[in-house]
Amino acid sequence: MLKLSPLTAWLHALHFSVLLGFASAALAATEPAQGPREIIPFDTDWRFQLGDDATTKQPDFDDTKWRALDVPHDWSIEAPVSRPPKGERNGGVSITTPKITPKQAIVEARHIIDAHFFSAEEQQAWLKDEWKAQPTNREVVLRSSVLALDGTVVASTESKLKLEDMHPGQHATQRVVVPKPRLWSNRTPELYRLRSTLTLDGQTLDETTTTFGIGLATLATC
Repeated sequence: MLKLSPLTAWLHALHFSVLLGFASAALAATEPAQGPREIIPFDTDWRFQLGDDATTKQPDFDDTKWRALDVPHDWSIEAPVSRPPKGERNGGVSITTPKITPKQAIVEARHIIDAHFFSAEEQQAWLKDEWKAQPTNREVVLRSSVLALDGTVVASTESKLKLEDMHPGQHATQRVVVPKPRLWSNRTPELYRLRSTLTLDGQTLDETTTTFGIGLATLATC
């Protein structure tokens, strides 16, 4: 474990998404994180117009004729649909359940992490000249905990990771074994939550929670 001077650490948030598969009838619903994060919503009262207008950078630009909307919204949905490369993900976590039995379910969480660590001295150096900031490696602990609907931790696992500073898209996969899983269906919408926590020398850097379900799908033959 690295011994560090007093540390100010920034870690980009994990943006979570849930993948559906034959062994996972998951519902994508990310809840506001608890702990080190402060959530400030900027969802409402945006204005939008598709196009590029050089005059928009003027402080007195009049946008009253633009369309009012709330986010999430993406300019790309205003244009013709184009498919991303198969299997491409830019960040966050994907949750799948590759094996389910009455006794246990394996929950697999694939994390993509953007790590940024700075001590107070490194922060000041970066502010003076970001091109002289050198990436460093840190050993962090990633813990994945599965919570029941009442908040009880039913299973968890943790592992040590070596993350490179200023290096986006670092991957980490963990498997958590959930005993006697309560299956999701439209009649019994049993849901779990996956809480992912990153710590460095005992200090929580980031934490987020994602709601998902464990379900089975069968194919009927005629």
